[in-house]
Amino acid sequence: MRVSCLKLPAAALRLLADEGYEELYPPQEAAVKAGLLGGRSVLVSAPTASGKTLVAALSMMAHLSARRRRGRIVYLSPLRALASEKAAEFRKIGRIVLGRRRARVRVSTGESSAGARLGDADIVVMTNERMDALMRQDPEWASGVGLLVADEIHLVGDPFRGPALEMVLARMRAPPAAARPQIVGLSATMTNAAEIAKWLGARLVDSDWRPVRLREGVHHGASIAMSDGETRRLRPSGLGAAVDIGIEAVLDGGQSLLFAESRARSVSLAEKAAAAVSKTLGRADAAALAGTADRILASGGGARLAGTLAGLVRSGVAFHHAGLAQAARSEVEAAFRARRIRLLASTPTLAAGVNLPARRVVVSSILRYDPSLGRKTRISVLEYKQLCGRAGRPQYDEYGEAIVVSPKSYPKGDVMRSYVRGRPRPIRSQMMGKKAVRAHALSLVVSRPGITAAGAGAFFARTLAGRQHAGRAVRAEVDSALASLANLGMVSRKGARLSPTALGSAASRLYLDPATAASFRDAIEDAPPREAGAAEPAVGRRRSG
Repeated sequence: MRVSCLKLPAAALRLLADEGYEELYPPQEAAVKAGLLGGRSVLVSAPTASGKTLVAALSMMAHLSARRRRGRIVYLSPLRALASEKAAEFRKIGRIVLGRRRARVRVSTGESSAGARLGDADIVVMTNERMDALMRQDPEWASGVGLLVADEIHLVGDPFRGPALEMVLARMRAPPAAARPQIVGLSATMTNAAEIAKWLGARLVDSDWRPVRLREGVHHGASIAMSDGETRRLRPSGLGAAVDIGIEAVLDGGQSLLFAESRARSVSLAEKAAAAVSKTLGRADAAALAGTADRILASGGGARLAGTLAGLVRSGVAFHHAGLAQAARSEVEAAFRARRIRLLASTPTLAAGVNLPARRVVVSSILRYDPSLGRKTRISVLEYKQLCGRAGRPQYDEYGEAIVVSPKSYPKGDVMRSYVRGRPRPIRSQMMGKKAVRAHALSLVVSRPGITAAGAGAFFARTLAGRQHAGRAVRAEVDSALASLANLGMVSRKGARLSPTALGSAASRLYLDPATAASFRDAIEDAPPREAGAAEPAVGRRRSG
């Protein structure tokens, strides 16, 4: 389907043409045919780099251009570090004229900013947690949303972040059908996408299409085994397998993207690769990279880190993580897209939203430190597939390669079976944990004072948890949570009606776990009174002069 044939205003079509869009990718075309431009809710489950960001942009353009447009647009970004980058992309959409003005784009990631400050916005970019918090603080503002784009919607199955996103989506689905906003969900491939789409009331676009063919392999010992049966040896240099694999592609004229498990390791990998990569630079690229390095130094923000990055950029390598200033990250991204930076080491943040494909992706480790367990654990197959999705540059490569480095202690073939040939687990709700249901039951009472226990149970029955668990079990868990909240002094009952106490309201709006808030209260109440005339404690005492 040609972009020029889309039912969008001329200004929108000119914008798309200026950005170089001529033909829609198959998943994008399928989303349009599913009713995306007509206000239908759509869930797109497709590999990384298959063009899901344009699906979001098209839905925004159609919503802004509709004659009977209803409500503002909210784009949920999975990470605070990406919110500003997404807002910059969507400001281009602001060229579409709304009467005599352009669309206004705002970013809201701070936990305490009020919804009133966003009242004039046409597009608001925020994290899942920020949206959840705003719905507690200002339910009226949230009711004015006409289009909700949920990027990385599969995070609803994340043990830590999933319940907040699930609650946001459930609230969006709660009003009568005529008042519900359009929901556009974007996700990497999900094995139970049909179930998620049915819960959302969305039409499903489930595709395995990607713009460049992907070859996957595993490095184990001193060799690389590809999933198609090819095996080759890798000559070690002493720099480590991940760096050697990345440099190999650079020497062959390609670009490499190395995913590291931490910020420190991303810097380390880039430093190890610098000497070898610098030898591949021509004069023109070296001169251009020197200019990039100077701009990074001039951008400020973490002088030592910026200095390290600038020095590496001159060698044709770089690192990328959320600890860098936005200006420095933008310079790195531009130089990588221009094919001047040959090797880029990054944390997984890059795979969550920044479109920087490379001929070869190297997953340097399948282990991540889990602070809740106090040890390293394996990444999920879904995360692995997202990282691999950055392999292959459209218009430059016939295929992309993704190679994962297997820990030496793992049996040969284990990573191939588990990851390369593995399938992501179905997305499961994480709402029914006692801590999650208690916190979100309180948020429901805060935003809907006077709700009954039966009403709260009915609401939770419409969540993904309610769909995936027996209704009786969900209601029993909610009743237990409400009883716990009453015992903690967070909610009060008047007949069948529930209302938040002052402490409950404060705890919910400050995004505190109710049990933690209660422990703070108890500690303050149990503290011995200070005797009259006693000296103030040294901590916090104001100094004179």
